[in-house]
Amino acid sequence: MRRRRCAGSSISGKYKYEQEKREREARKHQHATKLKEIKIRLNIDPHDYETKVNHMRDFLGDGMKVKVTMMLRGRENAHPEYGNKMMQKIIENLVDCGRPEVMPKLMGRSITMMISPHRGAGKKAGEAKRNNEEDET
Repeated sequence: MRRRRCAGSSISGKYKYEQEKREREARKHQHATKLKEIKIRLNIDPHDYETKVNHMRDFLGDGMKVKVTMMLRGRENAHPEYGNKMMQKIIENLVDCGRPEVMPKLMGRSITMMISPHRGAGKKAGEAKRNNEEDET
């Protein structure tokens, strides 16, 4: 026994397919805000500090937000002002590529802050990557 199709069913199937195709294409162009977390300690070595700051610069350049968490242990908890001083130093070092979205806050045994990139930072990085890919081909 053969099934008969209605004349209108193929049109609705085609419409549904094209609609799903448009939705898939729209999802491709969406950019979810990504968050990277960097953990540091109060008595960090200068070279390690520079490495962490350079990683933050790269993330901000790619248009990602950076959450900086400073863990305090033992007697470091008695002097959170030193931690705030280091967080201010990080803000000063990253002033060219990002700005603090959430200022440093002491929460329990850690100081946390959020840095977001300047407007358009992710677009510039994406364009630069595309240009590099075009040059290679």
